[in-house]
Amino acid sequence: MESPLFFFRLSSYKIYTEQLPDSRPSGVRHAISASSPGLPALQLKRKCTRELPACSMCARLSKSCLYPPKVHSVDDNNGSSVLQRGDGSQQRLEPGLTLGIRHGIEGLSRSEIAGQTPELASRESNVRRASFPVAFFLDSTSHCQLSATKQDCGMPVSIEILDVLQSSADMCSLCETFFLTVHSFLPILSRKRVFQKVNNFDPGADTGLALLMLCMKLVSEVPPEGVRPASSALYSLAKEQYHRVESDCLISLQLVQSAILIAVYEIGHGIYPAGYLSIGHAARLGIMIGLHDRKNAAQLFKGPETLSQCEEELRVWWAIIILDRYVNVGVSGLPLATPEPRQGALLPCAESNWNRGEFGSNQPLFVSSFGNNTEVGSFAKTCQASHVLGLILRHRDDRSNNSIDAQFRLSEAKQLHLTLVALNRHLAQNIHAFVDGSSTDIAAALCYSARIILYEMYACNEHYGQPRLSDEAWMQQASMEGLKEVTRSVYQLAQKILDVAVVTDSHLLSKSLLVCHCLYQASSECAWFIREDKTIEEVACLEAMVMLLRAIGKKWHIAKEYIKGLDAEGDLASIRS
Repeated sequence: MESPLFFFRLSSYKIYTEQLPDSRPSGVRHAISASSPGLPALQLKRKCTRELPACSMCARLSKSCLYPPKVHSVDDNNGSSVLQRGDGSQQRLEPGLTLGIRHGIEGLSRSEIAGQTPELASRESNVRRASFPVAFFLDSTSHCQLSATKQDCGMPVSIEILDVLQSSADMCSLCETFFLTVHSFLPILSRKRVFQKVNNFDPGADTGLALLMLCMKLVSEVPPEGVRPASSALYSLAKEQYHRVESDCLISLQLVQSAILIAVYEIGHGIYPAGYLSIGHAARLGIMIGLHDRKNAAQLFKGPETLSQCEEELRVWWAIIILDRYVNVGVSGLPLATPEPRQGALLPCAESNWNRGEFGSNQPLFVSSFGNNTEVGSFAKTCQASHVLGLILRHRDDRSNNSIDAQFRLSEAKQLHLTLVALNRHLAQNIHAFVDGSSTDIAAALCYSARIILYEMYACNEHYGQPRLSDEAWMQQASMEGLKEVTRSVYQLAQKILDVAVVTDSHLLSKSLLVCHCLYQASSECAWFIREDKTIEEVACLEAMVMLLRAIGKKWHIAKEYIKGLDAEGDLASIRS
């Protein structure tokens, strides 16, 4: 697994040059490097007649006939195993080769190793797989759009998922927990529709819903004490079942939502690069369906039948955009997995309507100014902030593009700075505007992250070989002042979250996952200010931000990784002295 620090701040990441140890069991390593002597039917990929003492192919080729099912784990005190031949004689194998034969390593499929036994053939014939329209990729203009509600081919829910979900009452309890926590900062599910589906849950057919419920449970619960999140049995089951459903072509909006929730778990617990790859995969899945552009892109499914379904699709796509930008904040030069929103893009409706199952108005993303429109909910504001963050990431990663005029880049940086300042002021004015439990904390955090990225680019503008431009001095001054302002604002945000979590909202810390990176960035800047001029105020700021990271770390393990990163850079030394 890649070090999470790579995705926090690329400049702090140490490149590892030593050979990583092979994490596979020793028996598997032996099997991969060893050949499989005496298994001609398998090597030549021929069907074995399984006759004794030798199959017809081996008799015809005058080869020794070895039967893998006759492998016995008999030790001779040297770790070797014995292979029983068809004629009763034995041949000693290298340690671990038995495991290779038994599990079909060396590139051999299970059907080849089992010799296509009747039992296996019967099982394969009973696999129910949805039919995917290949014409969609060959010629989308001739593709007949599918019904999004009829894609489930009736594949029964696996026993493993049913064991986890248990009863209908447990599923309803799980939903309540999810809507109190993760839904508060990533409201991509319709509460009304989810409960309707749960009440009519059919374990003989609702595989997509069962997978979604499993992923909801995954992100709602804290991993067991002493268990690494990446090794969690629930996480392994969710990944396994997701791939099962996807490989059976049960493509649906529920599958995209499941992919998003798995990515949230991985991002929240520092499981990289899986988190980065998972949100990229969710983006490709959403693009294939056509969520990114309902008007011009090829559409796999027919249009939504209701306004609430249309709103749900809009929220799912915005969630992918938000997470895609979030995982790219700390690492530069990687292209985004999602395109920029098109002109005419709409924002989600207010949460007060969405949570009641009602349809509200959708405001446009592109506006001339950030007005005090009460129809713009907290999630819509997060979408606005993520869009501007995406512009900042593109501006940062375009530095190596020599074809862009320096004056143009400075003008763009100035405009981005003014936009971010205006958005921050707008969010501050609406900080207490929502009575449904939602807040602008995450939108503000994304905005702060964007400002820190921009200001770090221009706060130190020393360069040689090029004439200095007048706007450089202006941008440097704005960046230095901006870093101090943002650090103070993030401290106030951290203090507010800590106070509210203690007094009124015990779930607030679990809702603050996407605040973590701006806490890390601001803590690093604050530590730099302390090294320059240590003051009581700056130390108090750093203490509050680190305290919030530690509190969030009780739910999301990624916060602990951020603290490790700060400690490795020596940024915590001032609050220990």
